[in-house]
Amino acid sequence: MVQPTHWLSKLLLVLAACVGVGSVIAFAGWPLGALRLARPAWSEPSLLMWDTALSFVFFAQHSGMIRRGVRARMARVIAPIYLPAIYAIASGLALAAVVLLWQPSNIRVLSLTGPARVVAHGLSIAAIGLFVWGLITLRSFDPLGIAPLTSHLRAKSPKPCAFVVRGAYRLVRHPLYLAVIVLIWACPDGTADRLLFNALWTAWIVGGTVLEEADLVAELGDRYREYRRTVPMLIPSTGSRGEGYVITQLVVMALVVFGPSTVPGMPAWPTSIARAASASGITLIVIGIALAVAGIATLGRNLSALPRPKHGATLVERGPYRLVRHPMYAGAALAAIGWALVSHGWLTIAYAALLFGFFALKARREERWLRNEVAGYTHYQQHVRRLIPFIY
Repeated sequence: MVQPTHWLSKLLLVLAACVGVGSVIAFAGWPLGALRLARPAWSEPSLLMWDTALSFVFFAQHSGMIRRGVRARMARVIAPIYLPAIYAIASGLALAAVVLLWQPSNIRVLSLTGPARVVAHGLSIAAIGLFVWGLITLRSFDPLGIAPLTSHLRAKSPKPCAFVVRGAYRLVRHPLYLAVIVLIWACPDGTADRLLFNALWTAWIVGGTVLEEADLVAELGDRYREYRRTVPMLIPSTGSRGEGYVITQLVVMALVVFGPSTVPGMPAWPTSIARAASASGITLIVIGIALAVAGIATLGRNLSALPRPKHGATLVERGPYRLVRHPMYAGAALAAIGWALVSHGWLTIAYAALLFGFFALKARREERWLRNEVAGYTHYQQHVRRLIPFIY
C-alpha cells in the first residue's frame, strides 16, 4: 500500500487545487466548445456523437470512482486519506477533457428574447442562490479532498463528515444537484449540442443521485431512511400526496406528444429505418396502452390519480402487476418510445427517455409511501421489478 508521506500529501494537495479549480473555472467561465483544441470538419451527427462519448467518459469516471466498492478496492493499495484528492484530480482531468475537446454545433435550436429571456436569467440567479445556500448549509464542503491532506500535514485526525438536515437540506435532499439542473436548463440560447448536453447531464445527475442515495443508506442506515421519508430528493414541494409529481408528469408527457421532434439541419431518418421504426413504434404504442389500461383495470378501488395510495389500499399482485410493480408507468413509457419511433424524431426520443427517468423517480417516491401504508409491499418489491420485467 502507498503509505502517507508529507511530500506526497503536498503534491496531491497542489494538484487537486490546480486541476480541480482550473477545470471548474474553464467549464463555468466559457461556453462549451469555446476553448476546444481541435476543430475537425465533421458532420453535425458526428459532432453530437463525439460530444455524447465525451460526456459518457466523464460520467463513467465521476460516478464510477465514487462507488463504495471501487473506493474499497482502491483503499487496498492507496492510503484512504489520498482517495478524495485522487478522485478530485481524476474528475478535474475528465472535466478538462470535456471543456477542451467538446465540439459545438452550428444548429441553433433556441434563442429567447424579451420577458422569456429575463425569466431565464432570473432562474439562473435563483439557481446560483440555491447553490450558495446549500454550501453555506453544509459549512464544511471539501470537493477537492484537501481536508484529509491538511490534517495529515498537521498531524491531526480528519474530522468526520457531518450528516446535515438544516437549511437548504430541508427543502430537498440534494439542493446542489437541483441548482445545477436548473442552471443548465436556464440558458436562454441553445444549439443542438447544448440541448444534448442538457439532456445527457440531467439524466446523469438524476441517475447518479439515485446511486448516491444507496451509498448513503448503507453508510448512515436508519437516520438516512427517515430523512428520505420526510424530504424529497430533487423536486421540492410535491405536496402531501405527490401533487407536484402529477403536474410534472403532464408537462413531460405533453412535451413528448407536442414538442418539436427534431432541429433544423438534423438528417432525416433513412427510408428503410423509418419504415421499421414506424412498425416497431405502432407495436410499442399498442402494447404500452394495453399495459397501462390493464394496470388501471386491475387496481380497481385502489386506483388514485395521485402517487400516495388511498387510505385502506390493499396490495395488488395479479395481472400486469406480476410483471412490473408500476404497469401504468411502464405502459406510458413504452407508448412514448413508440411515438418517438413513429414520429421519427431525434428530440422525441430524448423526451421519451426523460419521461422514463421521471417515472423511475416518481415510482421510488411512491414506493416509500406504499411500504409504509400497504401491508406486504416490501416483500412484493423483492420478487417483482419496478418498470422493466426481470431487469429493472
